[in-house]
Amino acid sequence: MATDAEIREAMRDLITGIYPAARVYAWNVLTHKLNEWPAWFETEAGGRHGWVIKQAALAAQWKGSGGRDRQVLSYDVLGFYDFRTGKDGDNSDDEFSVIREAVYDAFKGAPKLGLECIEEHGLLQWRQITTINCGEEVLHLAAGRIEIMHCC
Repeated sequence: MATDAEIREAMRDLITGIYPAARVYAWNVLTHKLNEWPAWFETEAGGRHGWVIKQAALAAQWKGSGGRDRQVLSYDVLGFYDFRTGKDGDNSDDEFSVIREAVYDAFKGAPKLGLECIEEHGLLQWRQITTINCGEEVLHLAAGRIEIMHCC
């Protein structure tokens, strides 16, 4: 069985594979102080683009009668991106939309996350797409959830 950390790292690798400049954390780095959040996602180029992957829930059930179990692990996949109003065809909302679609496609293309012990995962669900006021800065926020069927 893969550990929780190995699963989160495999998800991180999917995102960094398509966005190597993004700051991707395979653990929860967020504090209750929103004004600290933008610094976590600052890229080397000076923009803000980052992701947090954290376990959200774990459910389990018996599999057959042989004493084997099947775990269903739920993970939050949180995306952050610089907000700027711009103009039609040149704004951060359009850019972040393209990024979200690429991340969705990366997960869709790796149903086992490259790990033998994963039966498959469900499709990444964007539960909320919004902006968040972090004090002096505003960030786009995409709150996603994915369920992973862990093999015994």
